[in-house]
Amino acid sequence: MTRVRKNIARKLWNEGKSLIMLPCNVRVDNMYGLGYESNKDDEGAQGYTFDEVVNIFESYNCNIGLGRYTAFYMAD
Repeated sequence: MTRVRKNIARKLWNEGKSLIMLPCNVRVDNMYGLGYESNKDDEGAQGYTFDEVVNIFESYNCNIGLGRYTAFYMAD
C-alpha cells in the first residue's frame, strides 16, 4: 500500500479507483479494522463528491486520539 496526498487521492477517486481512508495516527495493519475502502462507484458513495465523503469519514472516525485528519492509501 502506498500513502498518497489528498489531491492525488481526489484524482484517483474521481477516476473510479479504490482508496483506503484511515485516521492519520492509525496504522494500516491495525487490528480494529478502522480502514474504509471506497471509490466513487460504491453504493454508499453515489451522489457524493470526494470532499463530502472525506468530511463524513472524518466526522465519524477522526478525533484527538486517532488523528484529526484522513490519510489516504492506494493498493500497489
